[in-house]
Amino acid sequence: APGYETLISSIFKTTKSEPLTTNLGLKPLTGLSLGSLHLSLPTLAIQNVNLNPRSSTTLSGAQGSLVGQPLPDFTLPDTNGSTIHTADLLGKPTLITLGSTWASTMNEQLSILSRLQANQNLNIIPIALQQNAGQVEAYTSIAGLNLNWLVDPESTLTPKFGAPNLPTQLFVDRNGIVRQV
Repeated sequence: APGYETLISSIFKTTKSEPLTTNLGLKPLTGLSLGSLHLSLPTLAIQNVNLNPRSSTTLSGAQGSLVGQPLPDFTLPDTNGSTIHTADLLGKPTLITLGSTWASTMNEQLSILSRLQANQNLNIIPIALQQNAGQVEAYTSIAGLNLNWLVDPESTLTPKFGAPNLPTQLFVDRNGIVRQV
């Protein structure tokens, strides 16, 4: 990015779509600013980042091991300013959708999730991975959706839920048992 130090990742291969959960911390170039003129000092340091995705067997194993098990415990903020805990979902059938607004296949599902979320007999929980509440609120507003999201900017649920791609849906019964991924 202009005005930032160079960042280089390692080369890696993947055989299927997988979420990458590495946060890239870009550092601004040091320099001198005079009004609209900015003179950047050259830097000889190049930051290396390892972006190797998790192996597909690890994700598939985690995904398969969830079926028939209690939903893993989590606590996340939502876009309405509340905090949601796993226990808050008990008592109603729950659909959890792990995704992000930048995932094109997720965008196809958002209007349906918005309509389903209006049904008070269901918990419809879209979770935005790698995004903060402000980003998700802005997208939802621009898209004209009435949708409350949970946000997971650090993508802490990816290893717990074994999301092999985005979106990933978890169907959970009223007792908190995962019935299908």
